Amino acid sequence: MDSPPSRFEFGALDNQRFTRLATVMQLVAIAIAILSAQIAFTTRAGMLADVHDAQLQSLFLKLAQVLVPVAVAVWTFRAGSHLRKIVRTTGDDIQHLMRAIGALSRLYSLQFLLLLLLIGALWSMWMSQSVFHWLSQL
Repeated sequence: MDSPPSRFEFGALDNQRFTRLATVMQLVAIAIAILSAQIAFTTRAGMLADVHDAQLQSLFLKLAQVLVPVAVAVWTFRAGSHLRKIVRTTGDDIQHLMRAIGALSRLYSLQFLLLLLLIGALWSMWMSQSVFHWLSQL
């Protein structure tokens, strides 16, 4: 007969590290959420004016200023929660660690996508300035 696989548990030093990391991650998440709420409340009137004036690009950018940090805050908080569960529960350390890694993967994938969009926007601005400069020389 096959015996059930043994459950892995991290040691006390690892649990201290996970606790510190979870605490910092959750504090950062809360700070980001508070700042996002502040941005949402301060730009609410501007967002309504943009809809009235049909400036959808401006509205999209203002929504992104709020929604992106909210997503970062949620995924950071969840990753911290899973790390904290490693310390507080027994028998499921690897499962909690993998869930934390999944949340961090989503977080860094979003940041990578935003970095690519920023690089693309900067390259586009540089190209348009170069073309404008070249055309002005004709």
